Amino acid sequence: GTNTFRGSVFEFYRNDALDAPNYFDEKFNQPKPDLERNQFGFALGGPIMRNRLFFFGSYEGLREDQGKTDTALVPSLNARQGRLANGRTVRVNPAIEPYLNLYPVPGQGTSIVRDFGDTVLIAGPLNQVTDNDFVLGKIDYQATGGHTLSGTYNFDRGERSPFGILHELTGQESASNIASVGTRSTKHVLGSKWTAVLTAASLSELHFGYSDTQPEGDLPLSTRDFAGLHSPASAAARVG
Repeated sequence: GTNTFRGSVFEFYRNDALDAPNYFDEKFNQPKPDLERNQFGFALGGPIMRNRLFFFGSYEGLREDQGKTDTALVPSLNARQGRLANGRTVRVNPAIEPYLNLYPVPGQGTSIVRDFGDTVLIAGPLNQVTDNDFVLGKIDYQATGGHTLSGTYNFDRGERSPFGILHELTGQESASNIASVGTRSTKHVLGSKWTAVLTAASLSELHFGYSDTQPEGDLPLSTRDFAGLHSPASAAARVG
């Protein structure tokens, strides 16, 4: 709302360089989780027509990759080969093998927390990726006779994708991100205001607003094609 251009630029960056492992990292013999957070943006305002028309705009972005030590229950190596903890041996149906391959082999890139026989509790990294953008635009017009007209536009976009321990360990589409879901949202907000100074003691205002929000939850993180896989119920292991 002034005849002078003014603006600012900012950035906040943090990583795990000075972080220390927490209790669970050390207990499960895991390396320090990754952390990278970058928050940045700018703001600018000034005149379009001196003493009449002014603008203001800003942008803020957030990019974050935050890790932590997580646990998961996976089939044991013996169970993958059909050797059960109760002493029986079964023949693993070939239709089951694609499902078993979605899980990492315990001990390969993981820490074994506890062995239950047919299943094993393993520890490994979990990363949550956040990607957000925020935009603001504003126009103010000073008309004659004490009339003022202004309009604003807000845009928000955000995505969050929690890639679990199994995805991190296998480096591919796995049981973790097949079961996991992400979130996404997009929001547009328009607003306008007309202000009229009627007398020294009275003021009139007229507001109009429009909002469009599209929240999306439970978004599958997997792009795997299951067309060639059989139902697990029909592909049960057979006793050998």
